[in-house]
Amino acid sequence: MISLSGKLYSHLVAIVVAVLPAAATIAAPADTAPILLAQATTDCKGCGEVTAVRAVEVEGKPTGVGIGIGAVVGGILGNKVGGGTGRTVATVGGAVAGGYAGNEIEKRTRKDTQYEVVVRLQSGKSRVFRFDDKPHWEVGDLVKVVNGTLVERDE
Repeated sequence: MISLSGKLYSHLVAIVVAVLPAAATIAAPADTAPILLAQATTDCKGCGEVTAVRAVEVEGKPTGVGIGIGAVVGGILGNKVGGGTGRTVATVGGAVAGGYAGNEIEKRTRKDTQYEVVVRLQSGKSRVFRFDDKPHWEVGDLVKVVNGTLVERDE
């Protein structure tokens, strides 16, 4: 039994010595490991690049002044039409129509400027972020979306 295990041992050593150089050539070359590592670090969920920054005009938020003034003017004008029940209906209708018109006029005259930042994500999708003030992002900046907010990318 001892000689058999000795023969078995010597055969195993011979196999390992014969296979070891072949295994070394099968293994991946050392220079591919950093490439795989670099690919893994650039796969960043929510990462992207700013592709556009533009100013856009938007309707301002009404303050209610337009509704009030429009309703008063509309009510006064409606009150001058007809008589009796017709006058009451015209006054109420004029107030409602005047309030609506005043609100629309105020929205159109109160324009605000907002800024849109367009980001092309690594996934291939584009997202648009709006800011009330001019953002510091510029085209080509690398960014990341975290909880729906645009932040600088750590790289």
